[in-house]
Amino acid sequence: MQKTLITGIQDTSLQVVQNILSTVQGINHIEYINKKYSIVYDSSVVSPLQILETLEAAGLYVEKEILQASIGGMSCVMCSKAVTRSVMDLEGILDVSVNYATGKATLIVTPHIVTTEDIKTKVEEAGYQFLGSDAGEQKPYNIRLVQIITGLIAGSILMVMMYVPGVFSHWVAAVLSMPVFVFISFHIFVHAYHALKNRV
Repeated sequence: MQKTLITGIQDTSLQVVQNILSTVQGINHIEYINKKYSIVYDSSVVSPLQILETLEAAGLYVEKEILQASIGGMSCVMCSKAVTRSVMDLEGILDVSVNYATGKATLIVTPHIVTTEDIKTKVEEAGYQFLGSDAGEQKPYNIRLVQIITGLIAGSILMVMMYVPGVFSHWVAAVLSMPVFVFISFHIFVHAYHALKNRV
């Protein structure tokens, strides 16, 4: 898939950049526009990070900024892949690392090209919540804790009913457990849907 990377490289010329990247497979076109380099590449062959590392290995200074963001709603590796894939579509993104367990994302971006609002939009398009940077992080409602407590209460009630003569029946158990199952497992089905939607 053909994508465009926009990056800033200080104190060099277009010819120098073209010569350095001529050895990298997957680079299709390089332009210098508005003091930024526009590099068209094949994402199935080369990544923005590989382009960045090639330029820096040649001694060039590439303008970059590291951003930390908090992502809500992730519960598995597929979730982090969906977020990564969506955010990497932005021009100016050099690298993205998403950890679903901590809900944190580390992004290397081209300054003044990628904004926090751009990242927020792509995260939400993937079906997840952008909770902001560490400096202004919004504390999400702890739905997981509520789900665990609900499951424990429902399970305890069903266990007690099993030992009370004349109370327990399969129909009663189904009526009590089905809403609890849906409530506890709902996020799993939602994330599975988004993973299929984003083809990860």
